[in-house]
Amino acid sequence: MFTYFMTVSFLAGFGLGVLLLVGLTHIRLPGRNHELERYLGLRYRIVIEPFSEEEGGGYEAFIPTLGRSTCVAVGDTEIDALDNLLSVKREVMESWYKEGLPIPLPRDEKRGE
Repeated sequence: MFTYFMTVSFLAGFGLGVLLLVGLTHIRLPGRNHELERYLGLRYRIVIEPFSEEEGGGYEAFIPTLGRSTCVAVGDTEIDALDNLLSVKREVMESWYKEGLPIPLPRDEKRGE
């Protein structure tokens, strides 16, 4: 069993998308690598953009710092896209960590630009 807190901050709304910061802060994850969990708990900027009706609707969510084409997910709703993205984020980071690849730290990006 593990316990975590999820913080979602709506920072700005754009005509085509919503900018979010999501951070997962763990209390204790028995049997897990705490260094990897530290990376997973960092707050990365998340962008959620709608698909047009011509594209079939739905939403795309991605983390620019981790690579728009690497850490991306889709969903029928913004929440679905976000939930799917958090799963992809974990899979990507676990893979990079196991392979000994560097995991980028969140950038101090200007919000709303």
